[in-house]
Amino acid sequence: QAARCAGVLGEQEKGRVLLKEAYWAAARESGSSVVCVEKNVRKLIGLLAGENTPLFQSLFGERPEKAPTNKTFLLALARAAKDREG
Repeated sequence: QAARCAGVLGEQEKGRVLLKEAYWAAARESGSSVVCVEKNVRKLIGLLAGENTPLFQSLFGERPEKAPTNKTFLLALARAAKDREG
């Protein structure tokens, strides 16, 4: 779900898509709800930040004092995917 949200945000010009629209797209595709998608993204961020995983480090460098917001995380994920595509 996080990858789908990041994809929706990354497909659009900066500031053109509301975060809830990305949640809605992921919820629709997964047969879930917007609330579940939002909670799942937050849980993923908590796990990645708490473990300070290589993925989290590649997105944010050093561990920040507090976990990023859902939007900050998803935009960073979208940028990383675009950079990888070249």
